[in-house]
Amino acid sequence: MLLALVSARTGRPAALLTEDLELTTDLRLDSLARVELLVALRTGIPDLPEITVADVLGFRTLGELQAAVEGRPHRVRHVRTARPRTLPGLHIAGLRGMLVITDDGRGTAHEVRANLAAHGIAATVVDEVPYGATGVVFLGGLRDDVTHVHAEALHAAREERRLFVTVQDTGGDFGRGGTAREQAAGLAGLARHLRTEWPDSTIRAFDIPRGPDTARLITTELLHGGAVEAVGYPDVRHELTPDEEARSHDFRAEVHPVPLLDETHSPISWLIEWFVATSGATTLRDVSLLRDLATGTGPITVRGHGKRLALVSNVTHGRAMIAPAAPPVSSRTTPAVTVRGARLLGWPLEHSRTDPAATDECLCLATRWAHEEFGGTAVVTSVREVRVHCTGLLTTSGAAVLTAGRTQDGHAECDVALTDGDGSALLDLLGVRLLRHPR
Repeated sequence: MLLALVSARTGRPAALLTEDLELTTDLRLDSLARVELLVALRTGIPDLPEITVADVLGFRTLGELQAAVEGRPHRVRHVRTARPRTLPGLHIAGLRGMLVITDDGRGTAHEVRANLAAHGIAATVVDEVPYGATGVVFLGGLRDDVTHVHAEALHAAREERRLFVTVQDTGGDFGRGGTAREQAAGLAGLARHLRTEWPDSTIRAFDIPRGPDTARLITTELLHGGAVEAVGYPDVRHELTPDEEARSHDFRAEVHPVPLLDETHSPISWLIEWFVATSGATTLRDVSLLRDLATGTGPITVRGHGKRLALVSNVTHGRAMIAPAAPPVSSRTTPAVTVRGARLLGWPLEHSRTDPAATDECLCLATRWAHEEFGGTAVVTSVREVRVHCTGLLTTSGAAVLTAGRTQDGHAECDVALTDGDGSALLDLLGVRLLRHPR
């Protein structure tokens, strides 16, 4: 009966409803839909096991709900771990539009507004969030008196926003180690709830200590922190993420590409950077374009379920899969080609997990090889596997070498390795797939 009810609500055939489907991200069942589903189950199954509203709101997957309906053990513990991690260098999506910052009474809101204005982002400091605001940075958790902070945060979230950020000061670990500001510690929980209610919005939670650096850290996270859902500063920057086995990604970031997106460069290099930066993974599989490159800039949305990632924007569409870390490729059979990175080329990149310029030159090497093989123009369509062995930008010239290559019926595939000036492995592109251009 459960599958029939879910099928009727979602429009998916019951045969395609699997246990790993997430109730929120895959089936779009918000809290109201789940409660209505529970009522229908209680009506249709008189001997339904005891399932409370809190239970049904806490289930993440269809399998957990199915187990509860059948009376099987259904409690799944999803561990959230704080891991030190550097900034990915991506803007949060939703900073453009009617952005408001709630006043914390300590001057932090006005400092953040000024910092954003210096980067061309307009924001307004308000005491109460108005209707129609598309983005909210809620600083109530930084005030001295946080007695009524939950009621104020709920009022700020009374209508759906494209961006909602909560900021609190509870020791940098969201109160997990104990805090005298218990009321503020629950703001991260509100953020998690809003991700369920607003699946198409960007929701983030910061735990940042109050002090002279508070505004700077908030601004840095907004401009360069990407879309990790929770970030704290107990000492250095930590990201609070689910355990690897239970991880489900839904990343959003705003990217303004530098001189890469034209006919002389491959967007694959930026796809690799976006996926590595947002997921934290060092190995990707099946990185591919979903459609032709469209010029311009705009918000980048990287969505994911389990180990799958997909990128959607008005710049380009792509997808990839997260894979376990893998060792570098050791075979070197052809002469190396000198590669200049973003710094030597003068690209204005402040933070980067990979070096898109160096990656692009590796793809250019593959294109030149395919041109010689085909006797005509070739374009890169996908990469079977990307292995990132060292993150960051090249500081000196590196080297790229073609380690393997094969062609058949207008298609080509090759492997390219990137090393730094000392010969240390930086990046392997395995199975770079190229298609002969019809021109």
